[in-house]
Amino acid sequence: MKAAYMVATQDIMRDKILCLKGDYAQIFQLVSRNGYTGIELMVKNPFAVDFITIERSAKEYRLDIPMICTGEMFREDGLSFGDPRPEIRREAIRRSKELMKIAEQLRAYVNVGRLRGEFQSDILPEDTIAWVKDGFSEVAACNPNVCLLLEPVNHINTNYLLTTSQGMSFIKELNIPNVKLMLDYMHMIIENEDIECSLASAKGWFKHVHICDSDRKPPGQGTFKFDPFFKLLHKVEYDGYVSIEARPTQDYAFDLKKSFQVISPLLNGNS
Repeated sequence: MKAAYMVATQDIMRDKILCLKGDYAQIFQLVSRNGYTGIELMVKNPFAVDFITIERSAKEYRLDIPMICTGEMFREDGLSFGDPRPEIRREAIRRSKELMKIAEQLRAYVNVGRLRGEFQSDILPEDTIAWVKDGFSEVAACNPNVCLLLEPVNHINTNYLLTTSQGMSFIKELNIPNVKLMLDYMHMIIENEDIECSLASAKGWFKHVHICDSDRKPPGQGTFKFDPFFKLLHKVEYDGYVSIEARPTQDYAFDLKKSFQVISPLLNGNS
């Protein structure tokens, strides 16, 4: 396994986000210097992002870009595949299709967490499900060379597709070759999943993993124990990226260093 850290692109306006934010070159250098081999990008609007500079900086510091995350499309701009307003769905799909093009160049996956949308009290659930499926289908079809990854999200943050089991059922029903799963350790804990069973059932289907410590802190600054989780990842022969999506402190260097100290021995099965 390999380690990545989440970094916001400069189109994102909010400061209270679960990733590092600032000058790309400075952050990428800091990420690389602390032992990571990848960065995950949090992107809101791909049409407003300078991906040429991002790719150049990533290459300069020998960093992969394994994943493009879309959470701020929903959080900051209110876009989703499941919105009852057609114009909102269209914009969510338009941006996502552009990310699928960019992801192929970067050799990345594209994540769909809260971007899928959620059930609303005045809308039939079957209508929302149909819109979400249409969104996944259209975006996935635009570039079969890139995997679109559904991320189950806990009940505190949404009300639909909460668990690994529900996510697996959804993507199997879709039956689209490049729609797969990604998993987030915190969401699994909040949903009280049997993590060993969840990972075993999703073996071969999940392509990316998020971690953080308790209360969304960077690893090593909370109460979560990571050794059991990494042992289970090794048990199912997961060899992709484990990416840190956490609320940073004011000391990015400390967050990066401490987090890598915690997870580095676990990446190759050591503890």
